[in-house]
Amino acid sequence: MRQKIKILLSAISILLLLQLSACSKSTLSVITTPEQATVSITDPESGLSKEVGLTPLTIDEKTELPASIRDSQIWGITLSKKGHVIEHVLLDRATNSKFKITSNLKRSSEWVGEDNQILGEMANRIGRSLRDVYHQINARDYAAAMKTIEVSIQNFPSTAIFYDIKGSIHMLRGEREAAVSSYKTSLQLNPDSPETRAALTKLLGNTNF
Repeated sequence: MRQKIKILLSAISILLLLQLSACSKSTLSVITTPEQATVSITDPESGLSKEVGLTPLTIDEKTELPASIRDSQIWGITLSKKGHVIEHVLLDRATNSKFKITSNLKRSSEWVGEDNQILGEMANRIGRSLRDVYHQINARDYAAAMKTIEVSIQNFPSTAIFYDIKGSIHMLRGEREAAVSSYKTSLQLNPDSPETRAALTKLLGNTNF
């Protein structure tokens, strides 16, 4: 059961992708394994969401989007495919002109416990924490977001994604060394995460970690 829970926790993904320079326009490439996952974009402030296509997919200024989504600095990216766990990525578009999301979608069967039932309550608790920190980051309330993540880590210390988010908050606060430490902890818990490796490579300028 412990291993099933660990798989469950690592299956939830919401990563704030950060780069170092500012740009008003952005291009987003989305690649998933397996392919043909549905990509949706949400504006966190208005709650408006739009399905934009199937992976592999490139989203740029030619992609038809409602004005509120196109003008939003932060996008919520949802990746969904039948038989697989839905994944969420939080993207700060003000930080760079080009982004790439690479995700290995996990099969829904990994969410089934020993009693053959979905571990619903645990998933709901984690989901509520992610939702809260999502809105706090969007509101630029980084102190509150950090407190939320610290509590989440206390409750679920083996959940890699919480350390990813903690690293992202540190980056938003200009705390580079603390961000590196958080991302390294996440990578220890989930060594197969391409997103975490990409964040560390960007911060350190190399792959020697």
